[in-house]
Amino acid sequence: VLRVKLCGNLKYYQAHLYGTVVPPDEITVNYRHGLPLITLTLPSRKERCQFVVKPMLSTVGSFLQDLQNEDKGIKTAAVFTADGCEIPASTLMDILLMNDFKLVINKVAYDVQCPKKEDPSNKHATEMENMKSLVHRLFTILHLEEFQKKREQDLLDKIDHLKEQLHPLEQDYTYSAVKSRQFLQFFHKKSKQQHFDVEQYNRLKEDLAKAKESLKRVRHSLYLRMQVE
Repeated sequence: VLRVKLCGNLKYYQAHLYGTVVPPDEITVNYRHGLPLITLTLPSRKERCQFVVKPMLSTVGSFLQDLQNEDKGIKTAAVFTADGCEIPASTLMDILLMNDFKLVINKVAYDVQCPKKEDPSNKHATEMENMKSLVHRLFTILHLEEFQKKREQDLLDKIDHLKEQLHPLEQDYTYSAVKSRQFLQFFHKKSKQQHFDVEQYNRLKEDLAKAKESLKRVRHSLYLRMQVE
């Protein structure tokens, strides 16, 4: 039964070699679709093989186990820092790939250089913002007409409700009279005598005017959409 050796010292492996081994087929690390891709030559088949690494899930131990599963000729494997310190099997690959390291397979040491990648937090944030913007645009295109029709009905209901609230207040006073400067003092005097709520009246009239203006814009947008279709 073959097993992956996860402990030891780099000097131990180097002592059993005739010298420093620099294989012609080096181990490379690249990024594809944001995921690390480790390419190396399998010692038994002498074939180049690629391993896709899930940084936040894969560990050094699981990576070495994947190597052994792919090539049963790998009897020992270990990972060391560039200066020869052993890296624990529990270390996340995301941490390992932050710096250059040495991969020792069957007593042969390979120097692995890790490319510098851009700040993942900034890249992730940018990608998320772009995705949100795209989803928002798609939603708008697909549901704009439905939303506008619902908005139109909501505004109509609001206008009717405001008119119902204004009706008893306008039985004795008309809005045009209220706006008249000549009538203003008389209006306020009479309103106090009859407990007429001027602030409420003005607020309702302003809300009604805004609702009518919003309704006008929604209907204009719907009209333009029908013209395009």
